[in-house]
Amino acid sequence: MANNHSVNVSSSALEDIDSITAWYELQSVGLGIKFITEIEYSLNKIANFPQAFAAYKNLSVRRFAMKAFPYVIYYHFASFHIEIIAVIHSSRSSRYVRGRLK
Repeated sequence: MANNHSVNVSSSALEDIDSITAWYELQSVGLGIKFITEIEYSLNKIANFPQAFAAYKNLSVRRFAMKAFPYVIYYHFASFHIEIIAVIHSSRSSRYVRGRLK
């Protein structure tokens, strides 16, 4: 049975989402909206099943790979609170990702 945990999106993750959305919208009108729809779907999955997704390396961070776009959502989960900390392209190096997650 799913629980709906509270989700907070950090300011840096909001900046990620905004810049990615703008980039997709420049590529094709309406693609930015599709990205936002996928973000909403992904955040809902994370909110309902936060422990279902793998931990990243040895950090206290979990990750959710988006299905329709090549991005990974990184988040902290503690008790009933989820903090989205970054949305990063899946081709980024692990060094870049670790730097963003600190």
